[in-house]
Amino acid sequence: MPPFSEVTDDSTQYAGGNLLVRWEHELAPESKLRAQFYFDHTEYRQPVIEELRDTLDFDLQHQVKIFLGQQLTWGLGYRWTNSNIANTPTAAMNDRHKVSEIASAFIQDEIPLYETVKLTIGSKFEYNNYTGFEAEPGLRLSWRPAVNHAVWFSAARAVRSPSQADDDLAFVYSNLQPTTPPTLIRVAGSHDFESENMTALELGYRVQPHETVTLDIATFYNRYNNLRSSEAGAPDFSLFPAAVILPMTLDNKMHGKTWGIEIAAAWQAMEGVRLQGGYTFLRMNLDLDGDSTDLGSNSAEKNDPRNQAFLRGIVDLVKDVQFDLVGRYVSRLEGRGVDSYTEMDARIGWKILPTLEVALVGQNLLQKSHFESSDSSFADHASQVPRGVYASLTWKF
Repeated sequence: MPPFSEVTDDSTQYAGGNLLVRWEHELAPESKLRAQFYFDHTEYRQPVIEELRDTLDFDLQHQVKIFLGQQLTWGLGYRWTNSNIANTPTAAMNDRHKVSEIASAFIQDEIPLYETVKLTIGSKFEYNNYTGFEAEPGLRLSWRPAVNHAVWFSAARAVRSPSQADDDLAFVYSNLQPTTPPTLIRVAGSHDFESENMTALELGYRVQPHETVTLDIATFYNRYNNLRSSEAGAPDFSLFPAAVILPMTLDNKMHGKTWGIEIAAAWQAMEGVRLQGGYTFLRMNLDLDGDSTDLGSNSAEKNDPRNQAFLRGIVDLVKDVQFDLVGRYVSRLEGRGVDSYTEMDARIGWKILPTLEVALVGQNLLQKSHFESSDSSFADHASQVPRGVYASLTWKF
């Protein structure tokens, strides 16, 4: 009988490059214009499927102070993505050459209600070529009861537009549990797939007990609807007795919620030395809709770490040379069998000119490699992440 799960030596390869250009201009003392252009080329190769993707992204933002001390910000955006996919016997797309487009606009008004109370309201509007028009409104209310204290509350709606796989996946095969005969899962996308949406609530408090120390603590509650599920259809016996195929179609028949707490602190220890730290506690609960035929997508609630923490040190070694060291901890992922791990990244940057910086970065320095979660449209598994080193050059003009 063939194995139903196995550890393989296959590797996932990433290659590519990107270019980021930002431009700022002060139209008037209380009016600023910003523009950003971004291009990215990525080559992604794994045993399941291969993809070459080009992305162009443009953003324009205007910030201006209007009557009664209000700060108005508005902007426009456009993203164009061209994907070229090499199908395999395991996974395939109906349209191997796909262009996706997203046009967006947003407006936000920051309104001082009193000397210590500020209201920020706004919305983002988006049009994509999968689900059409989407709106993402938001509200934030902040209060400063004292000079070194602040309290805030926010509510917002956000969406995740369908990916190419959600809409256009022809099939991806994966094994279920051993049965007699073996059962083979075949998953397909759907043109009826809708955007996933989230309503997010947050309540936070900031205090500055000393001029060199700040502390933030926030609680959050998020509710999700139209989450991706895999709906089972009637079994296909075309390969019987060698195997039974169980067809599944991507749909939006899952909902859920997350809640937790975030803590962040910063300390200016001395001139040229800064410390930052943070901790996040997360709980997640996912449920399938009553009419769902999904066989267990709600088990994804165990695929995220319950605890995460980091500590970062920033040191100005000499003039124009800065050294960063970041240690991070991620707790166990029960749903994917990934153990907790502790890792460290380091970066040293030299600002050759006020507008030119070169940096050397080392990632995952404590271990030769470690397992992390890997979640793509074609595979859901743990991958071994190796130690890495890269250099960067940043030019501002």
